[in-house]
Amino acid sequence: MGAMKKTSSKFNKSEVLKLKEVFDEADKDGSGEIDTAELAQSLQKTNLGEAAADMFRAIDKDGTKSLDFSEYLKIKSIFVLYDANNNGTLCKKELTEALTATGYDDEEVEDMFEDFDEDGSGEIDFEEFCKMLESSYLD
Repeated sequence: MGAMKKTSSKFNKSEVLKLKEVFDEADKDGSGEIDTAELAQSLQKTNLGEAAADMFRAIDKDGTKSLDFSEYLKIKSIFVLYDANNNGTLCKKELTEALTATGYDDEEVEDMFEDFDEDGSGEIDFEEFCKMLESSYLD
């Protein structure tokens, strides 16, 4: 429980409750974790590369290939960290800065951005960001 408090401190109570609701909806079997099968059912599989898979593995500390709520909050914290202008989305520049720091070149980031900007908004929202991380881990 201490880990959840530490991780969730970046969010107010209302935000944590809303995130918990989203997490619970993805947790189809009610196990308290989002497992690989649940991810596969709910996410479109695409190929991102090792950066997202590495990030997912780093968050999945227990190596279960599933995320508990505390781990889910860590993903949200990473998203918020990269969202430099705090508008709730990652623009191409924000995603480029994040991924070029891990060794990707501009062309690779451009391809990733196009793959995951599903609504064509020119920005990656949190749902698209999660799909990017989770689908690369499942591939």
